[in-house]
Order: sequence, then structure tokens, then C-alpha cells
Amino acid sequence: TSLGTLVAVAWPVGLISCAVWLVVALIFRFSSLASMSALAAAPFAGYWVSGNPPVAYMAAGLAFIGIARHKDNIQRLVRGEESKIGQKKPDKEETDSSSP
Repeated sequence: TSLGTLVAVAWPVGLISCAVWLVVALIFRFSSLASMSALAAAPFAGYWVSGNPPVAYMAAGLAFIGIARHKDNIQRLVRGEESKIGQKKPDKEETDSSSP
């Protein structure tokens, strides 16, 4: 939703955010980290590309809301439990401690 908003309001800012997501995802393989990085870069890109403070303020608001919504992902990243892009999820039977 944030990306769609950025593309609609200032498409170059949306493209820069996509590029940031892609680079971070390729390096670290965490989609949530890539999303938060792209959101964090958006206000700077908004000001740098457009030179229009309202675009940067809107991007900052989206970044604040988006990162706040990633609270659970942040906690999993800190604990080292966040799944990576392409990582196979464990079968339920393998993680169920009550099975024989």
C-alpha cells in the first residue's frame, strides 16, 4: 500500500524505494528488513528527488506507520527467528513437540 501511494504521488520516489528494497533483500534475504529500509529511505528520496517538502513529509508519515506495523517482524529479527526469502518453512510435524 505504501509503495502504491509513493508511486501515485511521486513515481521516482516509488522507484527508488523499490530499488532499496531489492538491494537490501538481495544482500540480507529478509523481506521485512528490506521493506523497512525502503520505507526509511523514502522521505530522503522524496526530498532529494522532488525537492518538495510535502512529498517528503508524506513519505515520512508512511515510513512511520509502516515501520510501526512491522513491530512483530522487528522482534523476530532481533531474536534471530525471522524467516529469510526462499527459506523453506519447517513442517508442522517437525516443530510439534508433542509428536512421538
